[in-house]
Amino acid sequence: MRVLVSDIGPATRFKRSSAVALVLAGLAAGAAFSAPGAQAGEAKARCENVRLSPAEDTRLATQAILCLLNRERASRHLRRLRISTNLTRAASGHSKDMVKRRYFAHTSPGNVTFDHRIRRARYAPDASAKLGENLAWGMGDPALPIEIVRGWMSSPEHRANILDPAYRSIGIGISAGVPVDATASSAASGATYTTDFGSR
Repeated sequence: MRVLVSDIGPATRFKRSSAVALVLAGLAAGAAFSAPGAQAGEAKARCENVRLSPAEDTRLATQAILCLLNRERASRHLRRLRISTNLTRAASGHSKDMVKRRYFAHTSPGNVTFDHRIRRARYAPDASAKLGENLAWGMGDPALPIEIVRGWMSSPEHRANILDPAYRSIGIGISAGVPVDATASSAASGATYTTDFGSR
């Protein structure tokens, strides 16, 4: 089963901002799906740990996400994204908060929007920055980095963020667990992802 939730973020003071969310729910292997143009054996092509469960090692899963996203950009002759410490702080905090407080949205309880979170992390103190955010969560195989990126690339809104030539920086936050009530065994196989994009 796959459920796509697209919710373009509210207008902000920033040049242009977009935020979209994706849910990849399902435990069966058949729940995975391929993005257009996905090639067989892509897990072996330069990106490591793309089928590693984030529950095992979120650091390696983060590296896999960065590699997969940059491979998509490089294949279209776009600049590679570099990790931003400040964007990573915003993304990691949001993923952890969603799992802890059991919600899945760009706006957290208390009406804190994604652009405010990023500003609080001191990434974009002025109005000239362009910002974006992709969210996802899944359980079982759909929670693996390669399936999360396939899901994002299959969604026009998520894909637009990933392939936007204006973005130069990214923060990746992965939290083991899911942002909804689930059985202990299901939650243990799940992960929640936030990627924050910036033009600086």
